[in-house]
Amino acid sequence: MIEKIAIYPNPYRDPDGQFCNTIKNRLDAKGVATTIIDEKTTIPNDSDMIIALGGDGTILRCATREDAIAMPILGVNIGHLGFMSGIGGIAQADLEALDKIIDGEFDISERMMLDVRCNGEHKLALNELKITPKEPTGIKVAMYIDSDYVKTFFGDGVILATPTGSTGWFNSYAHTPVDPEADVFAFTPVGSIDVGLNTFMTNSERRVRFEVVSDGGNPALLDIDGCKEHRQLLHDGDNIFVSCSPVRTLLVLPKNHENFFRRIRSSISDHQDKNYDYSPTKGVKVRVNLKKGVQPRR
Repeated sequence: MIEKIAIYPNPYRDPDGQFCNTIKNRLDAKGVATTIIDEKTTIPNDSDMIIALGGDGTILRCATREDAIAMPILGVNIGHLGFMSGIGGIAQADLEALDKIIDGEFDISERMMLDVRCNGEHKLALNELKITPKEPTGIKVAMYIDSDYVKTFFGDGVILATPTGSTGWFNSYAHTPVDPEADVFAFTPVGSIDVGLNTFMTNSERRVRFEVVSDGGNPALLDIDGCKEHRQLLHDGDNIFVSCSPVRTLLVLPKNHENFFRRIRSSISDHQDKNYDYSPTKGVKVRVNLKKGVQPRR
């Protein structure tokens, strides 16, 4: 049984602490000792688990904290899609699922992380690193794998994602979603004007290096997991070194949890279908945009 839990709420998703108090009261009733933490509070090192109360961004910020390394993280989704969350909210069924997890009925999903080094700084990434121009001008970024030159990409930047992060990009950039427990690097250029080699995957045992060849006269930006706190300015000649980190994120999931592929279908398809109703009309498939009316399905 879980005895000590640190609760890490997102203050923007739960400004009045209502959701946090609901979780805390439930844990108190189970006899679990709780500590509420924030960005400035150290996670007690004897915690059995961390509850990240928010969306996927809350889990990302929690997973890359040094004091959270090797601690299981349970995401309770009060955000948007919640791909990484183990519990979908704080409804009665969700709280009953939390009770079972506290009793030890859960699985651990191990997720690979990126080790990112640039200009003397070292960061961990659970989702991705992204190199983009600071201003709306194109940049050239050269890519090397195990010291072998791959290609120089010209456009709006590049993304190197973990399997966990790949789900966030496949809708936006036609990226292939990857089983989150796989060990691969997933790469895609952003707004590239080049043809040929674009989106691909490579073994996580490889070492990847990016070099900013030309920033178009403006600095480029290195973003880690979309966190502004981790953002770095890049200039011509700067190198970013990436490898698979020995650190793993341990995500807590309920027993008999929804598998990855079903979650993609339910989370993304349902989200898209909020504005569309696909219906057969006179034998022809059409889609009805609730705002714009009937449109041919292309």
